[in-house]
Amino acid sequence: MKILQNIIVFVLLPILLFLMYFFVYKYSRKYGTKPKNPRVLRFPRFFLVIPIFGFCFCLLYSIYILLFQFEDWPFIILFFGIFGFPGLFAFIAWSVWKVDIKDDGFVYRNFIGRKVEYKYKDLEYKQSKRYRSLKWYFYKGDKKVFCMPPYIDGDNLLYKKYRKYIKEEASNKI
Repeated sequence: MKILQNIIVFVLLPILLFLMYFFVYKYSRKYGTKPKNPRVLRFPRFFLVIPIFGFCFCLLYSIYILLFQFEDWPFIILFFGIFGFPGLFAFIAWSVWKVDIKDDGFVYRNFIGRKVEYKYKDLEYKQSKRYRSLKWYFYKGDKKVFCMPPYIDGDNLLYKKYRKYIKEEASNKI
């Protein structure tokens, strides 16, 4: 029984982790790093891989405890509470988040999946005073309605579309 336990811990677990990494790497190489539609902003793939690794590690460790050390079953609850469920929720939330850029505005889908459409004419662009060029916001009146995180690839496209729309509106008024 001890030999089988050592085989699972020191041989099969690293092989499974390597295979998970290989499939993620192969997936990212096959589909590239650029999004299919450049007008849709999403979280980087790295933000989706890490929670899945945490959840899979938790699942494998739970199976190991159930098979070989059943008296340690409270650790399953602890590991799922620390790694499993937060990782699963983070994966779902980061998969749902999206910004669809249009010529006159954008559609924002938050972590819960609720969609809100904003028009550039109703919004005002402001950079964060604290983070300078890293973080920026759209305000509607005095209310902050949208924050663009600094780690989103292609966020410059949203800024360019907003500036282009504002310049066109200013030239049309003249």
